[in-house]
Amino acid sequence: MPIFNADKAETRMQVRFTAPRWLLGSATVLLFEATLFILVLLFLDLTDPLFLAPGVLILIGLIYWFSRFQKIRSGIVHSFRTYKGIAWSGLVLALLAFPLFFLDNAYWILIAVYAGLYIIMALGLNIVVGMAGLLDLGFIAFYAIGAYTSALLSTHQGWPFWLCMLIGAIVACLFGVVLGAPTLRLRGDYLALVTIGFGEMVRLLVNNLDALTGGPSGISGIPAPSLGGYLFSQDLQLGGFTLPAQINFYYLVLALCGLVIFLVRRLMYSRLGRAWTAIREDELAARCFGVPTTAVKLLAFALGAFLGGLSGTIFASVNSYISPDSFVFFQSVIVLCMVIFGGMGNLWGVVLGAIILVVLPEKLRSYEQLRLIVFGFALVFMMLYRPQGLFPSRLRKRALSTRKFAVPQAQASSGIVSRREQANVKPNSRPLLEITQVSKRFGGVVALEQVSLQIWPGEILGVIGPNGSGKTTLFNLISGLYGPDEGKICLYKPDGSSVLISGHSPDQIARLGIARTFQNVRLFNRMSVLENVLVGMHGQLRSRFGGIILQSKLTRQEEMRAEAEAMELLALFHDRLLPAMNRSASTLSYANLRRLEIARALAAHPSLLLLDEPAAGMDPVETEELMADVRHLRAKGVTIMIVEHDLSLMADLPDRILVLDSGRRIAEGHFSQIQNDPTVIEAYLGHDYATSLPPEGERGIEEIC
Repeated sequence: MPIFNADKAETRMQVRFTAPRWLLGSATVLLFEATLFILVLLFLDLTDPLFLAPGVLILIGLIYWFSRFQKIRSGIVHSFRTYKGIAWSGLVLALLAFPLFFLDNAYWILIAVYAGLYIIMALGLNIVVGMAGLLDLGFIAFYAIGAYTSALLSTHQGWPFWLCMLIGAIVACLFGVVLGAPTLRLRGDYLALVTIGFGEMVRLLVNNLDALTGGPSGISGIPAPSLGGYLFSQDLQLGGFTLPAQINFYYLVLALCGLVIFLVRRLMYSRLGRAWTAIREDELAARCFGVPTTAVKLLAFALGAFLGGLSGTIFASVNSYISPDSFVFFQSVIVLCMVIFGGMGNLWGVVLGAIILVVLPEKLRSYEQLRLIVFGFALVFMMLYRPQGLFPSRLRKRALSTRKFAVPQAQASSGIVSRREQANVKPNSRPLLEITQVSKRFGGVVALEQVSLQIWPGEILGVIGPNGSGKTTLFNLISGLYGPDEGKICLYKPDGSSVLISGHSPDQIARLGIARTFQNVRLFNRMSVLENVLVGMHGQLRSRFGGIILQSKLTRQEEMRAEAEAMELLALFHDRLLPAMNRSASTLSYANLRRLEIARALAAHPSLLLLDEPAAGMDPVETEELMADVRHLRAKGVTIMIVEHDLSLMADLPDRILVLDSGRRIAEGHFSQIQNDPTVIEAYLGHDYATSLPPEGERGIEEIC
């Protein structure tokens, strides 16, 4: 046995140098949390208005300073991420200990309970407004529905609080579905007006149904929760100390807030959360990549209503009395301000926004004039210098896998074309897509007239024509954005079956294997490059709500596979996209935006890829590189239909070219054929120029390019 063991010595040295670093990092995190905790306690204990106003402004200034200085914020955030367990332990201890500092003044414990209720409500509204982009100005109605349902069941039927809480939240959720189903086709101001009307309707109903709701007098004597025979409304005796009854509700609300934050966070960083954000950014693009927008928006509305109703049930029990005055329109505005103030779409920003907008007005309640001045100044300050909130929605960063993404291997192994076996279909078999006598009119304008076309597996079909000839309309018909007035569009599957896709919604067609890019780039700009590609996979992923909430093994594995495949797709474009995968899509160059659109379309595993002017706006070098990428995709078995105005690019890229003019098909064939077609030349350059051309054999591409 050797006297000196090098491995053990190295291990001891690592421990010697690592242990102090761990202790220092942990101490830094705990010290930062302790400092914040003490500052909060001191702020709540301030009573002199001469110190209170500057204290409020200093607190807002510190938050603004922290949010603006990237280096300081990054260092602190890095420490918290490195010592995440220590940070969470410190936070939990601080929250558990908070009410113990106010045993002689239960007022602030009660305010903390209300803050927790508003946090739950604000998180629900953040799903609706901050993530899905649906402006709901009647959200307080669900708070009222939960409160009145729970109050009626507990006072009239004698049901226990825990059952009333669940039923109240479910009833509010059902009302959210009833409201959302007919109205979610509306957007913006129209949706806001409908939700305002719904909120006022609920308030007027509870105000006038005296026999059921007590009318303006409300419902009193609402029983407090009980657990194992212990009533939450009674003081708690613990080790010779008397703890006020409010502390019971504090710990109940604290537990519910923790649970809601945990579940909402899982939803945000899931397939469902990406779908909500995609709808907020560009609903039309989301539909074209398999997102069933109506169902996904309805789910957001229902979840928001559930959380609003849940908060309302606890509010009724805490107060033991409710009336219509507690559910006025102004309360909806306050909850919306919490979401905007904290940062729409940012989980912790919304939590902080709710706490500030509950505590600050209460702290200034004794100084009515000062309260309005400071509160107004704070809001103006935020709108001028931080319009996206204290903590705007941040991109979720993924670590680049240790797997090598060298381009040849990625291209060889990528699963981008799950239907690529169609490329091996024989030429005399069925086409991939068949368009028969399709027409489309917009009022008196004929966009397409009696167009018939067959697209064969594995080919590149070019579509050209003058401006207004119907090229993009044809793409919109194939992808389901428009329905044909006449004719039909049929998609043939590899197994020989066919699907009549004319009349299907865009998300249904996307799931059948047709993906597209757009004439004007339509990306989800406030999502990362990687998340844009993951949205393209939405129709191919199978994780459901239950699996996301429970984080089942299948859901976790599917998400890991999706991220790995998305990275492979980005690697197809050499080093153009993969190094930028954690950056916002809006930061990319124009050429890379076009590449990202193609990568997102490939993520849908398309059997047919529609490229609408992919080289528009690129310089010659970028265009040639993109065309090389398109040829490579064709070699991998992707069937491509491409619209392009630059005829020089169409000389050797497509196998066939379809020429449209004024919505009619005027020619079809190889470029060498259509470049000498007098009808095509006339469509581009006019009748007089076409008749002045030299004989057919002496014409070349330069005559019409």
